[in-house]
Amino acid sequence: MRPTLGPGCRAPIRGARWGTGGGGTSWRGREQPFTFPSRRRVIVEGGSRFWEGHVSLRHRSSGVLCAVVLVLGIAAAGPGPWSARPAAAAQTVKAVSLQVGATPARATVTWFARSTSGQRVEYGVATPAGRLPAAPVRRKAAARPASERGWSSVHAAMTGLRPGTTYAYRVGSHRSGWSSVSRFTTPAGEYGTFLAFGDPQLTRSGRTVNGAAGWARTLDTALRRHPRPRFVFSLGDQVNDPAASAEWDAFFAPPALRGQRLATLIGNHDQARRAPQYGQHVVAPNLVSTGRAPGTGNAYFVEGKTLVIALDSNEKRLAVHRDYLRKVIAANPRVTWRIVGFHHSPFSGSSHADDADVRAFRAGLTPEFGRQGIDLVLGGHDHSYVRTHLMNGPRISRRGSANPTVHRPRRGETLYLTLNSSSGSKMYPLVSGTPWAAKRDQGRRPTYTAVTTSATRLTASTYHDRGRRVDEVTLTR
Repeated sequence: MRPTLGPGCRAPIRGARWGTGGGGTSWRGREQPFTFPSRRRVIVEGGSRFWEGHVSLRHRSSGVLCAVVLVLGIAAAGPGPWSARPAAAAQTVKAVSLQVGATPARATVTWFARSTSGQRVEYGVATPAGRLPAAPVRRKAAARPASERGWSSVHAAMTGLRPGTTYAYRVGSHRSGWSSVSRFTTPAGEYGTFLAFGDPQLTRSGRTVNGAAGWARTLDTALRRHPRPRFVFSLGDQVNDPAASAEWDAFFAPPALRGQRLATLIGNHDQARRAPQYGQHVVAPNLVSTGRAPGTGNAYFVEGKTLVIALDSNEKRLAVHRDYLRKVIAANPRVTWRIVGFHHSPFSGSSHADDADVRAFRAGLTPEFGRQGIDLVLGGHDHSYVRTHLMNGPRISRRGSANPTVHRPRRGETLYLTLNSSSGSKMYPLVSGTPWAAKRDQGRRPTYTAVTTSATRLTASTYHDRGRRVDEVTLTR
């Protein structure tokens, strides 16, 4: 039986924030009294551990019991005199993800829901208090059974988004319950910064997910330094086991991620025909399926004056990628910068650099990147950091320096960055025999890269999760 709130239940709360599930009054302080309202849901926040469902909180000294129903809540009331224990699951919505659309005027929200009845997204320009407007836009969602038992994969589009505007949104239904309200700000102008992350590859071990804390910490570090990126780009291998729902839940768990438009690549660890969760969590813009699994393939989107192409490197037929590149480039002639995301980096610094498929990509696909005027290729897969010299196909065209470098690329020249793990779950040692590398790093720390564009410059700055800069390179026009 679902517990109800104890009317008038009152006790001191230390180091925590309490508020109603509808976004009502909240308190933060060392010790503040709080009286539970009758017959209402309550969100409890404290610390950094997150659960969803019922939680019972018992005051240790008085023995008073208050049962709390959490909706996307946090089941730890901080270091006060409360103890918390998870009770029967009441989770109806999870894995909420805000994702890029074909242009900044569009976004897609995906989530998993227990019920398909009445699922929708509600959104609108946020109030000064950060809440939904009184009359939000409502968009009906599409739903289909997910490979995780008892859940459905749901997605809905948000359209007509205005530049430089803060929106609030939530997903779910009146019948089965709603997510918490999240906020995001649309990018303004034609240029700006986006954040790229290599291989979170969160890995379940028993009841824990290795790398989850590192992934959340790297995101937080990046967003403190770059608080309003245009979007966040995860370069593949979000998880280690594509059938492990706990790993996907951990990837989407950081609250900061629900306030950023996310783009992803599919990595070799994300694909599975029998448990195709990648395509159930991700709705890629302008997707052209390569026939491998539902919801996967090559995709692209335009961010102001930057074209971003996300190629599925699990597809080994080079002709498929060449044809897609030519069509996308021809359809978008008025951009300043052309960036490709490709999980299996053609020029990396660890053992995967000598894999047969990577060698084939290096020999057969990189010349097409040069012919199509690709400025920057971002990859992962090898769990170490590499910045190349300027490459023309598989050959070094002009050498760079291990120090911060400025290049003015000529026709056919492309720069490649291989990003290290963004969670620290796996790190690979550097190997010899990588002559294309101008800069290599294996600092055994999670990293991320901030890519900043203007009309005449593209700068990629790479940092450790604690803020130290690893490398910086600039391309000029």
